[in-house]
Amino acid sequence: MDDLSFLLGCKDSVDERMNDLPENVRRKWAMHIAAISSRYA
Repeated sequence: MDDLSFLLGCKDSVDERMNDLPENVRRKWAMHIAAISSRYA
């Protein structure tokens, strides 16, 4: 399973868990996801 399908497959559960995370962790995740997504764009 590649990064993109993994991210798409668990995006909903990630979004739910993100609400419990501090802002800096959310921002780091957002940058990470954006970087991976742009590789496949």
